[in-house]
Amino acid sequence: ELGYDGVTVRAGDGYLGWPEAAPFDAIIVTAAPDHIPQPLVDQLKIGGRIDYLMRVVCRDIDHYNELSDFMSRGELGVEKFHGHVVLATGVSGIPSVPEIAGLKDFAGNVMHSSQYDDGENWKGRRAIVIGTGNSGHDIAQDLHSSGANVTLFQRSSTLVVSIEPSAQLVYAPYNEGTLEDNDLIATSIPLKLARKSHRLTGEKSRALDKELLDGLERAGFKLDYGEDNTGWQFKYLTRGGGYYFNVGCSDMIVRGDIALKQFADIDAFTADGAKMRDGTTV
Repeated sequence: ELGYDGVTVRAGDGYLGWPEAAPFDAIIVTAAPDHIPQPLVDQLKIGGRIDYLMRVVCRDIDHYNELSDFMSRGELGVEKFHGHVVLATGVSGIPSVPEIAGLKDFAGNVMHSSQYDDGENWKGRRAIVIGTGNSGHDIAQDLHSSGANVTLFQRSSTLVVSIEPSAQLVYAPYNEGTLEDNDLIATSIPLKLARKSHRLTGEKSRALDKELLDGLERAGFKLDYGEDNTGWQFKYLTRGGGYYFNVGCSDMIVRGDIALKQFADIDAFTADGAKMRDGTTV
């Protein structure tokens, strides 16, 4: 009646397929089942294809590996494809521990930031924090607030942006419209245009944080503003780090409450601490 040829319509339970018309070269499942109905597999030609969006709730990594193995085996020549895989493992779940020459000679406690718990245990003690990302700054601030004598060592240049309001500028579009519309806009912007947009946002951030950034440079802190000045979010997307959202530690560095040293100025680690090239020991 609609003028289409070669189309036959049947009303019934899709799980049962259409055995009278089988075998099929291809079957498309437009719902989202949690398994492939066996009748559909039985009605498929050898080497045929089933296209479907599979609804799966993955319990843990072992369950994910089990599902992946099931997907990769295939049955009767049927290929099975993931629709989406969501890995909710956190941003920085695996510690990255750099090799630091001579550190084994240090007689004090050595720990990764993932092992840090509470600054109260360090009251009245000397502490060295190596690294100027979010973790390094936050730990240095907590140690100082707990009464420790803290020296922060910078290994490489770092982007610093105040948590309010500068770091929030990239989310300004979300102040209007719906979440769904803004997500669609954000993910549809071409990369070249997105980089230009973030450069403009970065310029505004630096203007808002000028006094703080100037103070950090006077203290000897090495700043950067991301590749091509694209700001913190592109650092997050490409590196997952290399920046600090200032919630007070930068101000402590500017005031001199937390000492700042460059890692490149360390001559060697000794039992007592970091021996600097100028002969002093931290």
